[in-house]
Amino acid sequence: MRTAWRWGLSAALIVWLGSLLVFSPYPKTISDRSLPAGTLQDAAPATIAFMGTSLTAGSPWPDRVAEALAKCVIHPVRPLRFAQGGATSVWGGLQIEAVIAAAPDIIMMEFAINDADLRRGLSLTESGDNHHAILTRLQQGLPGVRIVLMTTNPALGVRRLLRPRLPAYYALYHRLAAEHNTGLIDLTPRWLAKPHLAQELTDGIHPTDIAALSVVVPVVTAYLGGLLGGDCAI
Repeated sequence: MRTAWRWGLSAALIVWLGSLLVFSPYPKTISDRSLPAGTLQDAAPATIAFMGTSLTAGSPWPDRVAEALAKCVIHPVRPLRFAQGGATSVWGGLQIEAVIAAAPDIIMMEFAINDADLRRGLSLTESGDNHHAILTRLQQGLPGVRIVLMTTNPALGVRRLLRPRLPAYYALYHRLAAEHNTGLIDLTPRWLAKPHLAQELTDGIHPTDIAALSVVVPVVTAYLGGLLGGDCAI
């Protein structure tokens, strides 16, 4: 009982502190960053590693993307997940060697939404340093790998209070993509265009499976299809 009370008081304090901060506005213009198509042997499977948070770990969208790609490219597609609920770029850094050992052709990455959480204690600078280290090591260990950073959905309600600078962490992804010559899929403006967003982010941060399949899958499939030399518009 006392533990629950303390947790509640701590959460209330965090929300109050968050409410005192200046909220960064979400950009509404889509700013993807493309990469040239790669080359694989015709019979070689295309291995795609999905690194991220619960938005990746707890959603069906990575598997649905792989299934859609298998229908529109000449390569078999093998999806791998390196994702966990509550994960930040600190956790992501601990997965680097396992990802390298899996030798993926493409790496998708999203940790910004948790790095921006006040409870995680990761400043924008620390998040940038962590991502820089991850990207540098992956590119050293996997020459020729194509990495695609992803901005994800906005946060609403209390979840937004806990992430007052989330747009700044998403903007960091744009800078990292340019600095490390990675791709970027900018999903945030696409989510903001949804007319009933609050109904699709029922807890303020996790999209329903139906919403994730309708927003994420078509965009990611088309983007990755281009990297694999296919026409995968859905």
